Amino acid sequence: MSQQRTVTSSSHTDISSDLYSRSNLTRLQLLYWIGQKLRADVPMFTGTLAFTFSGPLDPVVFQQAFQMFLARSDAFRTVIVEEDGVPQRYVLPEMPDGLLLVDLSGEVDPEAAAKAWMEERIKRPFSLETRLFDTALIRLNPKRHIWYLNQHHLITDAGSTFLVYDDVLACYARLQSGESSLPPPLAPFEAYAEYELAYRKSPQHTRSATYWQKKLTKTAEPLPFLGKTATKKSVNVHRITYKPGAERTRQLKEITTREGIFSLTTELSTYNVLAALYFALLHRLTGQEYLTFLSPVHNRPTLAFRQTIGALMELCPVQITITENDTFLTLIQKMQKESRGMMRHYQYGTSLVAHGNKVHDLMFNYHQRPLLTFADQPVDQEMLHPGFGSDSLALHVHEFADRDSLEFYFDFHEDVFSPTEQETIVAAFETVLDGFLADEMMPLSALPAWWGKKQSAANVVTPQKTADSPRDCTIPHDMLEFQLRQIWENILGIQGIGVRDSFFDLGGSSWQAMRLFLEIEKLTGHYLPLSTLLEANTIESLANILREKADDQWSTLVVIQKGEEGKRPFFCIPGAGGNGLAIARIAQNISPDQPVYTFLIPGLVEEEIDTWSIKDIAAYYLKPLRKVQPHGPYLIGGYSAGAIVAFELAQQLTAMGETIEFLAIIDAPAQSPYFRYLRAGTRRLGRLLRLSDIQEENLFLAIRDRLFRANYLLRRGIPDFVQKWQGRWRRFRQRSGGMEVAHKAHLRQQLRITNSETAESDTAPPIKTDAYGSQLEDQRMRRIFEKNDRAVRLYIPQPYPGRITLFKSIQGYKRGTVRSPDRLLGWGKIARQGVEMFEVPGNHMDIVREPYVRILGQQLRQCLVRYQPPSSPAKQRPTFVPAQTVLQMQLKQIWESVLGVSNIGIRDNFFDLGGTSRQALAIFDRIAQLTGKNLPLTTMLAANTIEQLAASLETTNSSEADSALVPIQVMGDEPPLFCVHGGGGHVLIYVRLAQLLGTKRPFYAFRSVGLNGEAPPLRTVEEMAAHYIQLMRTRQPQGPYYLAGYSMGGVVAFEMARQLQAQGEKVAFLGIIDTPAQSPRLHYVRWIIEKLGTRLRLSPQKRARLFIQVRNRLWLSPAKNLKQLWGKRPSSSATPAPLISNLPNRSQTEQDRLIQQITRINNTAFYLYIPRPYNGPLTLFKSTEGYGDIYRDTSNPLMGWEKVVRGPIYTYTIPGNHHDLMRPPGIEILAEQIRAALTNPDAPPLISTPPFRPVSA
Repeated sequence: MSQQRTVTSSSHTDISSDLYSRSNLTRLQLLYWIGQKLRADVPMFTGTLAFTFSGPLDPVVFQQAFQMFLARSDAFRTVIVEEDGVPQRYVLPEMPDGLLLVDLSGEVDPEAAAKAWMEERIKRPFSLETRLFDTALIRLNPKRHIWYLNQHHLITDAGSTFLVYDDVLACYARLQSGESSLPPPLAPFEAYAEYELAYRKSPQHTRSATYWQKKLTKTAEPLPFLGKTATKKSVNVHRITYKPGAERTRQLKEITTREGIFSLTTELSTYNVLAALYFALLHRLTGQEYLTFLSPVHNRPTLAFRQTIGALMELCPVQITITENDTFLTLIQKMQKESRGMMRHYQYGTSLVAHGNKVHDLMFNYHQRPLLTFADQPVDQEMLHPGFGSDSLALHVHEFADRDSLEFYFDFHEDVFSPTEQETIVAAFETVLDGFLADEMMPLSALPAWWGKKQSAANVVTPQKTADSPRDCTIPHDMLEFQLRQIWENILGIQGIGVRDSFFDLGGSSWQAMRLFLEIEKLTGHYLPLSTLLEANTIESLANILREKADDQWSTLVVIQKGEEGKRPFFCIPGAGGNGLAIARIAQNISPDQPVYTFLIPGLVEEEIDTWSIKDIAAYYLKPLRKVQPHGPYLIGGYSAGAIVAFELAQQLTAMGETIEFLAIIDAPAQSPYFRYLRAGTRRLGRLLRLSDIQEENLFLAIRDRLFRANYLLRRGIPDFVQKWQGRWRRFRQRSGGMEVAHKAHLRQQLRITNSETAESDTAPPIKTDAYGSQLEDQRMRRIFEKNDRAVRLYIPQPYPGRITLFKSIQGYKRGTVRSPDRLLGWGKIARQGVEMFEVPGNHMDIVREPYVRILGQQLRQCLVRYQPPSSPAKQRPTFVPAQTVLQMQLKQIWESVLGVSNIGIRDNFFDLGGTSRQALAIFDRIAQLTGKNLPLTTMLAANTIEQLAASLETTNSSEADSALVPIQVMGDEPPLFCVHGGGGHVLIYVRLAQLLGTKRPFYAFRSVGLNGEAPPLRTVEEMAAHYIQLMRTRQPQGPYYLAGYSMGGVVAFEMARQLQAQGEKVAFLGIIDTPAQSPRLHYVRWIIEKLGTRLRLSPQKRARLFIQVRNRLWLSPAKNLKQLWGKRPSSSATPAPLISNLPNRSQTEQDRLIQQITRINNTAFYLYIPRPYNGPLTLFKSTEGYGDIYRDTSNPLMGWEKVVRGPIYTYTIPGNHHDLMRPPGIEILAEQIRAALTNPDAPPLISTPPFRPVSA
């Protein structure tokens, strides 16, 4: 509950003491009364909440329940009456008309109307002699009500609010059950007033007075915030709410439990930490060392008082002196000492408030809010602020039981802080919070000094540990740490490294880690495995490892991340070089909740195994694996050579009767099972020639390597070479001079992008590399690598009874002896239950480096989620609400049948259930059969639950009331983004994209006119563009405009931009999402066909068909045209069919016919549209695999737009085909790229990093 106070002058001290002796008010009530009398025209000391009930509620019974509560509560019937200028507390015998009933269900937007009503109501001042509360029940609809409850702090405090809630709801339940008799009275507030009076006469009161007199000896001078002081003339206060998010909250709670920070209870520990952060913020805002604030403390020492409604609270001063050497931890320890003293003497605190020169006009409050329910449904509770107060800066922190993030309410006095300064301070607090979460040992002096100069919120930068400016400055404690720091600075090329700086935060890579451990071995004589950095990544922790561990103390199994308890661990085996850091990078991009383990390669720190074979290595890993997880089902994987070991490990576990649910092969080819005949032959030949085992193995490997190279050369090498040169020859003949320049500029741009993104991870000194491209300077690791590589090449896999999941790099290996021409890398011949394949951009080494490792990690996460126990679902559905009416029950059956999901509640969101546009179409067809009403697909945007859809069916009519402009997301202060429909005409494909783009920018989409059959469709791109511009101007009359279009919508968005330019408007952003541009030279073809059609008297439809036929022939290469003439259609890649052909198998309905008609019209309009020059920039989002349609696919990297665009063209590439762009995970990549392009439309694009799409095989 918001608590505020008035800082009075010292002259009021004697007055308040005299009034207290003659009044029956408590000390806190007297303080509030004086402050309210000084500002009688505004509500100064109120606490207002709005409780939102979902479900049936009887307003009349609720009104009677509140009246029953009033008859039982003396606090709510209390008024303050002046007698000879002295305030006295009186309890009225009764108070009629306690709760007001307000019906806003007839408003166009009841929620907005209720918000406006409460905002106006909350600003009304109370009449202290009439009533000290204001409450109303607002009806939004029959199943949604808001209980508005505004109370003056003269009669209640924060804790009382929830006592009021519980008692009113108990009275409501009593009346609903038929009980009309009055329950017993509540605990009277008068008992607390007598308790306070007795305390004022007790020895404890005297001891507390002495304590505070000794403590508060300094005068609290006015604070110079941001380098300036201000005079307060008004009481206007502005509130800003800051939510740090679930992850920051989780980290904060975890820190409060640590030794040295936790004290007595979790609540007190959290209070100490948050108060310390508030003090740190004040210190860096003002530059002052001596700081104080007031904090409300509940005074409820007994069970009876904990159940009493009233102002049972004290305002207690908290003071801290901060020194230049203080860290977050030392500040928290000072707060712990302060809170211990405050808990013993807080009852005297309110007496000190009148001494305004002893305490700064600052307030801090931490309050826990319980989970509220009504009829077994959660109740939303919202704090409302009137906009008035007296503190210069107050911070109220609330922790809600049903929310995963703390909420910080900053109350800024408008006479002290400008709007810009308010935003600056909130951003500064986030900086303080992030600094604390990064390291509680961080000195406060490392934070920015905001008192030195004014800063904008944009300039407040969160302190991070980077290679250029290491965060930690702790110096070495002994010679070993000093020597290690010298090694780190030499290898990383960074000076001033602290002993607590993380190797990875400083930009360390795998090859630098190898050099680092080589130097450590030279210095100390101890060999450390590379995976040591997983548990000791600072100089300090590495020194501790060297002091405590010997070479023979390392465990074979290494914990990379512990994850969430109860989840099945993922065991991932490193490659031949034993690089556990590669597995760590993968784990970091899977999920922090997923437990991940890796293994140390035999021979690094222990004795080598007897015979170095894949079967022996797998058996070596089996024992530590079963120690962690004794029984299956197991989740196993491996990278490169480690994938072969993982396969053999799965085979051995299967032979023991265990279950392998997930076997991940990360970019490792499988030898052909037929190689067993070759191996049998070399063994026989070896016996005949009396060759040793090594010589026989060398003979097998020599033949095997040659067969591998020849197989790849015949099946992939020569065909790829021919295809590459055919493409070059075709582009050479087709390319004009202008296209040549644009193409070269595009290639230079892509090269610059790739180099800038991967320079840190790919660039390394000229040292030895392994056969796979890894750097190996460590001779011991190189020797082990060669043994592992040999074992992999000798291993011939046997058939596997389960399913394999393959993660394959697109570019593959660099060396011919391990390159496979097979799309499934040979695993299709081994896995009896098939292979599921995912592709990752880059080559074999790239997929474990940034940024590609992020793609690999997210693909693994998608797979691992499937095999976790049901107790840890990836996403919880809303609370189940059953169907209430016959129509809702019928809709529920339709949804469950179409979506394939059981037990759907009427408030489950269609899109959260995985619904697609095809399924929405199927649902609306079934609804039309059921009710006879044809709903537009856009209905699903506004009514995406069964409850909302049923209400829409009850009120809708068959006319097409909606315009072609559909608001998908209307929140945000930035200019809106307008997107044009694809060939199908509907806009459901944009719902997920709008969600991913966030709420900072409104999102509108254009759907095809006539999609419901009520209006004739538009037939040309020019007509569509002109009509959509008219609609767009109703939302945004003037530019700059932000436009985008997917598929066919790309050319409509382009034409809109061209027409807007011709009208003198500015187009700030034009995004083309995977749409090719027709050649401007088709204007001549069109002219010829028009002339020919006029002479032959052809109809306009026949002319259009003739033009499209000629256009298609010109679009194809001569080779593909010849294939068609010979009756051989060119094969397209295995891509999904267009969305319009993926309709459910059922009889054609009217909706099907309309959508197919719109699709034909839009496709015809696309083929007939020939773009004209456009003078402006264009941003192209292009899929890597194209349409899968020979008449739209193009090998041109700019998709032909360089011929019509006179400005720069920025390109982004998204993995997958044309339809994958609008489906997860491709749409996540697209959203990230669009967000980057909108943030800075003139910036060059960055390489995409979200997950690549899965390919089933």
